[in-house]
Amino acid sequence: MNLLGQYRVGDSIMHRAPVWAKYLLMALIGIVPFFVGNMWVSALALTVAVALLLYGARIPARVALSLPWMLIAMMAALIVYHGFVSSPVHGVLYAVNVTTIMYLARIVTWTTTSNALMDTIARAASPLKVFGADPEKISLAFAIMWRSIPYIFDLFGAVRDSARARGTRGLSPRFLMPAVVQAVGFGLATSDALRARGLE
Repeated sequence: MNLLGQYRVGDSIMHRAPVWAKYLLMALIGIVPFFVGNMWVSALALTVAVALLLYGARIPARVALSLPWMLIAMMAALIVYHGFVSSPVHGVLYAVNVTTIMYLARIVTWTTTSNALMDTIARAASPLKVFGADPEKISLAFAIMWRSIPYIFDLFGAVRDSARARGTRGLSPRFLMPAVVQAVGFGLATSDALRARGLE
């Protein structure tokens, strides 16, 4: 499963919306609930995110709403942790907020081409030129991060499926090691590709 998804051709409202508007939605609906810290606000934000994903972007529910097992496990661990140190409600609140921003990120990636994403980031970073920053490199860094995170999640998901197919419960070091090696190889290959293009 791809964590954030890839661009899907379409003519929905979210496909036609400008990129800056999608980023603004992420900021308002996805980030604000983290600071408010209210369950009702977080639940409302999640509802809006799901509605935008299903009806605004017209992504099938089975694909749009599924979450990778690693993310579910991480959120479950957070809920348990908060149950010991404070209150499970805090963990549930955080899990809801993470799910909301994940769905909003999918709206951006599924309805916007990678070139449009990079161009928008480069334009937003252009004021940093006065400090010697290169907006193109900044946008490239974001693009690499956007691609790498789903790759890592997919990689460990494949290892888990392989372990299950062999009748193994849990993830032993014997099964995790190939995933770690592949993740390191992916990083080295990306580094080599950037160096070959004169980007270091």
